[in-house]
Amino acid sequence: MTKPDPDSPVYTFLSDLQPPILKALERAIAVEESAPNPGDQTLSSLTEMAGTAMAAGEFETAKALYSAARAIRRDDHLVHRLALATYKSGVPDPVSALRAARDIVRDLNPGVSNDPETLGLWGAVHKRLWQATSERASLDTAIRAYERGFDIRTDHYNGINLAFLLNERAKVSDPAEQIADFVNAERVRRRVMPLCHAILEDPASGDGQRYWAAATLAEAHLGIGDVVGGEEWLAKANAIPATDWMRKSTTDQLAQLKDLLEPSPLAMIRPPGQ
Repeated sequence: MTKPDPDSPVYTFLSDLQPPILKALERAIAVEESAPNPGDQTLSSLTEMAGTAMAAGEFETAKALYSAARAIRRDDHLVHRLALATYKSGVPDPVSALRAARDIVRDLNPGVSNDPETLGLWGAVHKRLWQATSERASLDTAIRAYERGFDIRTDHYNGINLAFLLNERAKVSDPAEQIADFVNAERVRRRVMPLCHAILEDPASGDGQRYWAAATLAEAHLGIGDVVGGEEWLAKANAIPATDWMRKSTTDQLAQLKDLLEPSPLAMIRPPGQ
C-alpha cells in the first residue's frame, strides 16, 4: 500500500493521535483500494473508531476522528458527534471547549432549526456555558432550545433538561417567576415519566437507552419531591450497563438538582405533605 498524502484532510486532523489508532486507520485505507466506494470505507472506519473512543471517555481522540470524518463528508450527524466530543474533551479548557462546540453547532442554524438533536446539543452547550460563566444569555438560549426540542419530539432528553433549567432560572428570578418556573418544571417532569417507561418496556431498547430512561426517571421523581422514588430509580439505573461518563453525568446533575430544589418556593403555598 502506498501511504496516503500526509497533507490530506484526514491526516490534518489525526496528527495528535496515538500510533495504534493511526495503524488502524492505515489498515482501513488499505481496504479502500479494493472497496467499491473507497471514501465510504474510510468514513465508516473513522466513525467506528470515534464511537469506540467516545464510549471509553477518550473525547480528545474522538474529536480528532470525527473532525477527520467531517473532512470526508459533511452531514448533520457528524457535526453533532463532533460538537459533543469537543465540549466533553474540555480542551484546552472547559469554557473554550464549550465555545468551540457552540461554533460547530452554529453551522446548523440552531436558531431556526427544527431538528431535535441540533436543538438538544445547542441547549447542552449553552446549559454548560451558563453553569461555567453565569451569563444569563446562555441560560435563556438553553431553555429556548430545550423547549423547542421537547415541543417537536416530546422526548425525555429535551424534557428533563428543560425542567432542570427552569429550576435554574427560578434561582435568578423574582418570587412570582420562581413559582411559575417550579410549577412548569414539575409539569414537564410528569410528561417525561411515561416516555421513560415506554423505553424501559420496549424489548428493542439497548442498554444505553435503558440507562438514560432509568436515570431520567430518578431525576424526574426527585424533581417532583419524591425522594424515595428517585433513589429507587437511581439504583435501577446503576444496575444497567453504562459508561463511567454517563454515570458521572447523572450523579452530577442529581447533586445540582438537589441544591436547586432547596428551598422550593412551592413549599410556601402548598399544604404540608403535598
